[in-house]
Amino acid sequence: MRFGKVNLLFNNAGIALGDRTFDEVTVEDFEKITNINYWGVIRTTQLLYPLMVKQDEAAIINLSSSQGLLPLPYLVPYCTTKFAVRGFTDTLRVEHKIRGINNITFHTVHPGAIATNITMNADYHGKNTPSFHNALQKGTSAEKAAKTIINGVLKNKGRIFISDGRRQDWLIRLLPNAFPIVVRLMMIIRRAEVR
Repeated sequence: MRFGKVNLLFNNAGIALGDRTFDEVTVEDFEKITNINYWGVIRTTQLLYPLMVKQDEAAIINLSSSQGLLPLPYLVPYCTTKFAVRGFTDTLRVEHKIRGINNITFHTVHPGAIATNITMNADYHGKNTPSFHNALQKGTSAEKAAKTIINGVLKNKGRIFISDGRRQDWLIRLLPNAFPIVVRLMMIIRRAEVR
């Protein structure tokens, strides 16, 4: 290792498969997204953790998603992996607090709409692809998202919300049984905007 230590680990790699209903998704699709979005986080963390935990201070930052809080239709594999990343990171945070290991911190990032091409780079496109993509383009820039993450780490926030991530968290908390109706209405509005 060139510098001898790692102060920050950003587990940011991730893909979306795209606009597919559950019955259209194959086992291979699930394996592909799970290997990147979930196992990539686990493997990188396990690789660097022994070095990082010995340092005076270090932080592991894992990118979940607002879809690691609020499940959306047509994204079952994506949401599944992002819920898993959230569970992994939140559990590490609790375990280390209980064990009194305070020199390493764990941060779960929940971006909402970020202006990227993840939707257009997905394997599958369908009728919802344009509205998903357009919604992302109205979101936070990657540069602003990075600054929000760094500020969250400096303030030792366990959960870092970007763009509409916090609103989606509140939606699922306040309307756990009714949120599908809200999501459906939002999808209808977005489709109308695309036309």
